[in-house]
Amino acid sequence: MGKRRSSKDSYKSLGMFKNVSRKTVKLMRRSRTSGERLDNQWAAFIKGKRVRLTVKNPNKNETNKPFIKIDPIHYGWKMPTYKPMAKVASEN
Repeated sequence: MGKRRSSKDSYKSLGMFKNVSRKTVKLMRRSRTSGERLDNQWAAFIKGKRVRLTVKNPNKNETNKPFIKIDPIHYGWKMPTYKPMAKVASEN
């Protein structure tokens, strides 16, 4: 006899395979504009996640590296110091 599981409800996927094809993921990534990508990077930076910006290499002698990845802090990004305004209750 083969092995039996105690219940079908106890099965947990191992997460080995993707459920979306690689072509679809690439197509979706290419269809984004650079502004959308920058907005997503800014939102992640505000949340405190580690973001890397891809910029042109300022060192023209490194011809094998036309682009480099740098931290946004070195590029001039700063955490905003403003606090969100409290909601004002409207009077009826």
